[in-house]
This record gives sequence, C-alpha cells and structure tokens, in this order.
Amino acid sequence: MKYGINDFAAGYVGYYVCNGAIIMQKFGDKKTDQAAKIKLEKVFPDHHIEQISIDGIASGGGSIHCATQQEPKT
Repeated sequence: MKYGINDFAAGYVGYYVCNGAIIMQKFGDKKTDQAAKIKLEKVFPDHHIEQISIDGIASGGGSIHCATQQEPKT
C-alpha cells in the first residue's frame, strides 16, 4: 500500500543510533528529508547517516526507534 503525506504525521525524531551509524526516516519530500539528514550529520559528525522509507511504520504511529526494541545487556 502506498501512503501519502496526509496519511500520518511525518516526524524525524524517531531515529535509531547504532554502532557508527544513524538509521533515520525519509518520507519522500526530498527537501525536508535532506534538511533533516544535514541536521543529524551536524549532531553526529562521526556517524554514517542512512535514511530509509518508513511509511508503513509511520502510518501506524511509529518510527524506527519504536520498532527496534533495544534490549539492555544483563
């Protein structure tokens, strides 16, 4: 199913920080996606920034961070 910009509230705060990389969302708005990526590149200069489309997750109200389910080592 293809989602449109009006189907959910697109937000960039739900990115995931992992070993040397940031996995962040993109929504198909090239200008806004690029602006968000540039901001995170400034905040995390030593990390590779990878953007992936998350329309299916976002349409349910989630983001990448919500879907990763981090488990602390015990």
